[in-house]
Amino acid sequence: MPRSSILILAIAMLACGSCAPPATAAPTPIAGAPEVVVVATEMRFTPGQIKVPAAAVNVTLKNEGSLPHDLTVPTLGVYIVAQPGQSVTVGLRDLPKATQAGWCGIQGHRAAGMQMDVFVGE
Repeated sequence: MPRSSILILAIAMLACGSCAPPATAAPTPIAGAPEVVVVATEMRFTPGQIKVPAAAVNVTLKNEGSLPHDLTVPTLGVYIVAQPGQSVTVGLRDLPKATQAGWCGIQGHRAAGMQMDVFVGE
């Protein structure tokens, strides 16, 4: 294997060293699962922390701002995009129990304070 290929492989392995397997996300809500709503406005999520069950949950991102926003939680495989005035719900199953970091992935939004904690429990 050429030296450059080994270096690229090593960098990729380091980058994913902390990656957890993604949760199973359904593009539509899961019937009977509890719902957690996160409201996005300019440079803020409300609430700033959410608690979700590990088994199954519907997460709704409600964009009450004037800009597009998303909710990104890479360790859970979550990426929800909502345009201004839009609400988007996804169903999640089999989440790993831990505290996860979430943020808005739109350039500059995370640095401006659009971050949150996601507590996955029973």
